[in-house]
Amino acid sequence: MMPLPPSEMGQPSAPLHEHRALYWVLFLLIVFLGIAAFFVANYQFSREYATVETLPTPIVKRQPLKVLIDTGDSQRAFQGAAQKDMTVGQMLYEIASVGKFDLQIKNGGIQKLEGKTSTAKGAHWVVYVNGEIVPDALARPVAAGDRITLRYEGSG
Repeated sequence: MMPLPPSEMGQPSAPLHEHRALYWVLFLLIVFLGIAAFFVANYQFSREYATVETLPTPIVKRQPLKVLIDTGDSQRAFQGAAQKDMTVGQMLYEIASVGKFDLQIKNGGIQKLEGKTSTAKGAHWVVYVNGEIVPDALARPVAAGDRITLRYEGSG
């Protein structure tokens, strides 16, 4: 009987057996590179995520519109949200409706408010927007945070 060559006997051939250590090194190198790639990607992701978390989040807090009506004898205050495209005059009509008082606007000025009437040469209503007298104030649009004061001034 003739002996079988080692390759036919179920044993590895000589070239495969000789390079077995090299194959293990290549296998371990590929595994190591895969694990390293995973950790590098995770590190980059965590840095980007940390940057996103530290960005300041803008808090939009609308300042209320505040209105003070000063008749000289008494004061009434109102506060609320400024509506888009609303003018000071429109806002006064809203306040008059809520506050249940009479309001008359004529020729761009307040004629009567809270029982006090403007006169040509005497006392009259003055509109202050953010502390300043504004020309044609009743046609001016209101904005969040505005402070509007209506003051009855002069002798009447």
